[in-house]
Amino acid sequence: MLETNEAKLMTVDDLAEMLQMSKSWVYKAVAKGLLPFRNIGASVRFDRREIEAYINGDWTPQAAKVVAMKRGR
Repeated sequence: MLETNEAKLMTVDDLAEMLQMSKSWVYKAVAKGLLPFRNIGASVRFDRREIEAYINGDWTPQAAKVVAMKRGR
């Protein structure tokens, strides 16, 4: 797990283990926009806080679009 001052970023392996799901399920969920993620180069990373919000039901794909729009993405 990569830790920065702003976020704790997780790999696909980290997330699959955390959710007790397969890596292929994680990749499919990313492709469908069902999980919050970041692309860093060719790699996919996950912000632990956003994943915890997803687990708690506080994150939705629509909410992510609104946040991205507010950030000007």
